[in-house]
Amino acid sequence: MKRTENQFRIAIDILREYKGKEPFHLYLREEFKKRRSGSSDRRFIRLLCYAYLRVRKAMPKSDPEKIMLTGIVLTETAFDEKLIHLLKSFGKEDWIELSGMPPDQRIEALKEEINTDKIFPLIDRISRQIDRKAFIHSHISQPLTWIRVDEKHKDQAIGLLKKASLSPIFIEDVPNAIGLEPSVNLENIFGESKLNYEIQDLSSQRTMIDLAPAEGDKIWDCCAGSGGKTLALAARSQKCSFFVSDNRLPILKNLNKRFRSAGVIDYSEAVLDLNSNQGKSLVFQRSGKEEKKEIKEGGFDMIVADVPCSGSGTWGRNPEWLFRFNPKKLNDYVALQRKLLMNALRYLKHGGELIYITCSVYEHENEQNVKWLQEEFGLSLIDTKYMEGYTDGADTMFRARLMK
Repeated sequence: MKRTENQFRIAIDILREYKGKEPFHLYLREEFKKRRSGSSDRRFIRLLCYAYLRVRKAMPKSDPEKIMLTGIVLTETAFDEKLIHLLKSFGKEDWIELSGMPPDQRIEALKEEINTDKIFPLIDRISRQIDRKAFIHSHISQPLTWIRVDEKHKDQAIGLLKKASLSPIFIEDVPNAIGLEPSVNLENIFGESKLNYEIQDLSSQRTMIDLAPAEGDKIWDCCAGSGGKTLALAARSQKCSFFVSDNRLPILKNLNKRFRSAGVIDYSEAVLDLNSNQGKSLVFQRSGKEEKKEIKEGGFDMIVADVPCSGSGTWGRNPEWLFRFNPKKLNDYVALQRKLLMNALRYLKHGGELIYITCSVYEHENEQNVKWLQEEFGLSLIDTKYMEGYTDGADTMFRARLMK
């Protein structure tokens, strides 16, 4: 078992050297390249590192070894021989009996070691619509991988997943969503089938599922990223005109690739930085064509604004943010969001709909921004809702619909 102990020490060394300048998964990838780690070593070291990151903030006075052992006992449901060996090596034989216990029982058993309520930063700023205890405790576990499959390929997808001995999870209110274990390699399962699917979190799918734009509507996804929201809308509203923009050209290139793969070819795109005033009109280019489209102020029927945010509803996937975030960063995001919204709203027609989306649980980024939109621009609130992913092994997101 010397190999297991060596993997443990490597994980500790990696975490000691991590300064938080880049997302941890990118840092870890480079560390594995430098260390020339094998696949089994990488899997176990990654498991140890993420277990540590999930609980570090709640154990500020503990040594790294204790943090890592506590994290792995809380995050792993059943203990394999590697974990049992580590527990024995560090004199924690009594923790072995926690194997197989439900998460709440393991949390209760280790309450003298860790205050799990301290896992998450700025707890007092979490929206009161969120079940704070359930949300915070959800960070002990890695969320599921979620995909969206169109109806005509769903049976084929299920067949391939079952052939790979996987147990897909289905959600009644999102019929095209399929949940899978976090470590699943989709390329190995679907690669040769040419199956049309999109990796899209369950809550992200929920933000779009009840929207019903009218035929011929002009819809602008103004912070499009890789285009998941527009793809979800286009799958159900093909007779609308779609416009996408982002301030990052490489991201739009990825969007184009995803759209082509999904068979979405009729849309217009632009590289736009909404952090600054764009003037009285916007110019988009029709995808794959020389034709340009100019949209003047008040030209869009719907604007989807999935704005840059703290990402606090996704930190179950990126737990390094649990101890890197602070009030200043939150205030900076709120200021940026308001600037983007102010510069985008001028292009929404009167009677048009703004779909405001974040993957945050903080009231400042959500309810308080909605209140600001109402007071500053006279928008009428249609509805707001949280997609409470912590109950389904997914991210948690916020969506508001407002009319100009």
